[in-house]
Amino acid sequence: MNDPRSILFLEKFDFANLTRLQQFGFQLIEEYRAETLDHSDVCAIFTKVSKKLPKEFMRRFPNLAFVVIPATGTDLVEISDKEIQNFEVISLRDNPDILQKFHSTREVFLWLLISLLRNTYQGAKDVELSRNWDRDKHIGTNLYGKKIGILGYGRIGSQIAETCNALGMQVYAWDISKKSKINPGVHFVSSPESLVSSVEVLSINIDSRPENVSYINQDLLSLGKDLYLINTARGFVVDESSVLSCLANGTLLGYGADVLVGEGSDGQWLEQNIIWKAMVSMNHYNIVLTPHLGGATHENIHQAESAVIDVFLKRVMSVD
Repeated sequence: MNDPRSILFLEKFDFANLTRLQQFGFQLIEEYRAETLDHSDVCAIFTKVSKKLPKEFMRRFPNLAFVVIPATGTDLVEISDKEIQNFEVISLRDNPDILQKFHSTREVFLWLLISLLRNTYQGAKDVELSRNWDRDKHIGTNLYGKKIGILGYGRIGSQIAETCNALGMQVYAWDISKKSKINPGVHFVSSPESLVSSVEVLSINIDSRPENVSYINQDLLSLGKDLYLINTARGFVVDESSVLSCLANGTLLGYGADVLVGEGSDGQWLEQNIIWKAMVSMNHYNIVLTPHLGGATHENIHQAESAVIDVFLKRVMSVD
């Protein structure tokens, strides 16, 4: 590929990884300089999980060949436009071996779990913001012995199961795969409905395929009783209005999420999100949110960026 040679970066990338791209003769353009950019010279767009790429934006780049995302999810790229324009999406799915080294999402899951059941986050805020040292106000419930359901037993789901086993929880799971799962510490059930009705905590670990939009809905949640719900998958797999309804009627005792509906849209999306609005305006609801921190560690970021850049450079060399 001799021309075009510009790469547009919509989010910050590790300096060492950028240097590798420069060594191959690419011109690196940061987003704030994009207004003066020659759109026809852009051969690739590098982004992460916080920027949505709508079709109106993508149409500005007639010679775009690659969109590179150091993450597993590619839902921020509008598929209809990918079909119109002949560009390739490169993600961590192109390098599955690297994914096996990542364990950080279960750490955020664990923080959400402890925050919801033990009230540690709420207690810490009370001490910091209100100077209120009130132990009795934040009495929680044990994790030990609780029944947790893993909805989606893939890489992250199996890691969460391992962690919860170590905590002395009773682990149940369901996965779309019909293959038998061999794990002496996990009870596999026959359906999502059976899972929800059997557990006290539900961890959502399904993927971003289109049929999973609003998978967690009123009908499914209504099968639970005194349930804690934790979402470290994608915001849109949950119908958030159903979550609020179940929090209001007591079906749900708490909701912890590392992802929300609307993530990656314009700058006002968070203020428009109904879960966020409920958290800040209805503080009696047990809601804990983190800003998509699952994979956000220095180690993961460097390895993920390096992995997708490796794939990108191989693809470019094959085109040349």
